[in-house]
Amino acid sequence: MSKIILAAFATFIIALLNSCEGSAKVNEESVSLVRSMGASKWQLFAKVIVPSSMPWIISAFRVNVGLALLAVIGGEFISADAGLGRKAAVAGNLYDLNGIWVSVLLILVLAALLNVVVSWVARRIEKIV
Repeated sequence: MSKIILAAFATFIIALLNSCEGSAKVNEESVSLVRSMGASKWQLFAKVIVPSSMPWIISAFRVNVGLALLAVIGGEFISADAGLGRKAAVAGNLYDLNGIWVSVLLILVLAALLNVVVSWVARRIEKIV
């Protein structure tokens, strides 16, 4: 549970700031047009602000996935009983080079897989929006 909280703390500010920046960059003409058609605040948010902010949100998502992985592995390295970070720390304390390399390679594979998943999700969202 503490690893989840650590990842949330590491990523929350970036997600919040990028979302706010994206919503601030919405085209005012689009907002005026939708308001002139009598749209409610919820419709304005759902139909104009969120789609216009999506590039910023996806950018934050890409950064935050890597940052969350770094926070979780770092947290495991410092004070966990299990996980890849813990395995790397124990292997380092025992001067087990093979264990260190296995941990590092598994972390690299995990990061690459997460990058592929994030790219796939970003493409799907861009098609929808």
